[in-house]
Amino acid sequence: MNFINFFSSNYFVLLFYLSIVLMLFIFRKKFDFEGIMAVLRTKKGLKKIDYISKKYKRIIKVLGVIGIGVGYVVGIFMILFMFKNTLDMILVPDTPAGVGLVIPGVKVPGTDIRIPLIYGLLGIFVVALIHEFSHGIVSKANNIKILNTGIVFLGPIAGAFVEPDEEQLEKSSFIKKQSILAAGPFSNIILALIVLVLMNFVLTPIIISGMNYDGVVVNSLIENSSAQKINFNTNETIQSITLNEKVYEIKNTNDFSDFASKTRPKDEIIISTDKNEYNLVLDVHPDDQTKGYFGFLGFTNKTSNKFPNILMKILEILYEQLKWIFILSLGIGLANLYPMYITDGAKMLLYSLNYTIKNQKKSYKIFKIVNNLCLFIILFNLIFPLLKGFLF
Repeated sequence: MNFINFFSSNYFVLLFYLSIVLMLFIFRKKFDFEGIMAVLRTKKGLKKIDYISKKYKRIIKVLGVIGIGVGYVVGIFMILFMFKNTLDMILVPDTPAGVGLVIPGVKVPGTDIRIPLIYGLLGIFVVALIHEFSHGIVSKANNIKILNTGIVFLGPIAGAFVEPDEEQLEKSSFIKKQSILAAGPFSNIILALIVLVLMNFVLTPIIISGMNYDGVVVNSLIENSSAQKINFNTNETIQSITLNEKVYEIKNTNDFSDFASKTRPKDEIIISTDKNEYNLVLDVHPDDQTKGYFGFLGFTNKTSNKFPNILMKILEILYEQLKWIFILSLGIGLANLYPMYITDGAKMLLYSLNYTIKNQKKSYKIFKIVNNLCLFIILFNLIFPLLKGFLF
């Protein structure tokens, strides 16, 4: 195992999380332990929260109200989605789970998905920071005092928190409570949308402009196809194709697809690569008998860099980090609006029931029924794929 591969290996991931647990043990006197959680309270960030909440108070309060509407719509969507997905898991073979346990560097149980350790940790840090500070900023904009900020560890997994004055929060109006609760997940959804725009309309065009497209590489050949019969070499790069004495330049997969759409069965073409020329008579396309068929199974672009390699590498790393911030921010935002005891969505549901049903015992009973059902659905999605893989 070389040095680079070690940092993406299971050994490094295990050592990293063990080191976090060891650090918590060594500095345990600095933490408050609440159940299985280690909590470190600070005053850092409070001045920044005060500054932002005062300067943009009006727009923050408006966004807070918008967040309530978004929260209810998304919460209902999440309940319906998880319920339908659970039914599909039971009735439709190979339906993936609607939710998974996400730990950076560790494969999501029941899938082949693994969030890279560094990208995942940085992504969760950004998402959690924005989530919690949004709670704090909306709280201050609604004149609710913020007592502390801090870091919380659930085992080796870290998160951030903002601690409002619970007494003031309970005495505040229904709209204020709901807007404060909705602020975290709403900010995550907004962050995901901003990151998506940056990726697609800023970073991707920059990366594309920094690349030369030098042709197309064929991934593999269909057995007994014309391409296989002429011993076409998949290690070569297609640069142009000649048909009826007209030369078509092939710089990328779009060029190849455009050319392929013009072909007919029995067309005689000349494929020019970076090393050879091949004479090929096209077969009949199995899905459309009016089109020619090469016998290629997948193809990719052959590229080189216009920009310095180090700049392209930085852009690729930035794109990859933004991709995981988008995925985590959207996922955490949606999950937090799903009503399941510890989520913001659950607290929003409880306040809504207390507001509409004056009998708090009755409202809490309904709250527990909804939360227990939602919790069962989550546990089913987490456990069923594992049992299915074990039993079948």
